[in-house]
Amino acid sequence: MIANLSINAGAGTGKTTTIVEGSRVALGGKSPFKPSEQQAAIWDHLSRLLSPKTSCRFVAFNKSIATELASRLPASIPASTMHSFGLSSLTKHLGRAKIEGGKVRYLLQDHFQVNPKKDADFLGPMTSLVSLTKVTLTDPSDREEVLDLIQHYGVDLNGNTTRALTLLPQVIDYCRENTSVIDFDDMVWLPVVHDLPLEK
Repeated sequence: MIANLSINAGAGTGKTTTIVEGSRVALGGKSPFKPSEQQAAIWDHLSRLLSPKTSCRFVAFNKSIATELASRLPASIPASTMHSFGLSSLTKHLGRAKIEGGKVRYLLQDHFQVNPKKDADFLGPMTSLVSLTKVTLTDPSDREEVLDLIQHYGVDLNGNTTRALTLLPQVIDYCRENTSVIDFDDMVWLPVVHDLPLEK
């Protein structure tokens, strides 16, 4: 049986209602909604995947959506953001970390001697490049991959591309190995690069 199901539809067409109510029905509850033919097919698929003994979680892109989902889902199904889900794995397997949104900027300044005044036109773009490298899982030591990333996202390094290409692998390695302070990118990046177990 295919375990994955993709629902492609426009905004406001009922994607959330479809999966929330489908989950309720799959777990033996009743829904006040009469499903369309397409929704019924999705609910049927969910009923083959879920049972009261199945572990299930809804993951959303932002906190407001996760909060709304939590209020609508059956009590047995938690909802969280992707970042919260990743952070729970990090905390469980690597210990509690301090969350610092400006971590990479401070790291570049304090550990890699990027001067915030003298290097003002490099610090911001380099911080962005580190973030993009993490969230796209780009290999920082692959020059061509990094150059493609820079071009694709329009990162303007102000003539400092060679410096960035040299510094990037060092910064990424430092972030991978030093997990006592993390930023939001790390919440979704570190569980992947450390191959941490995630709740199934």
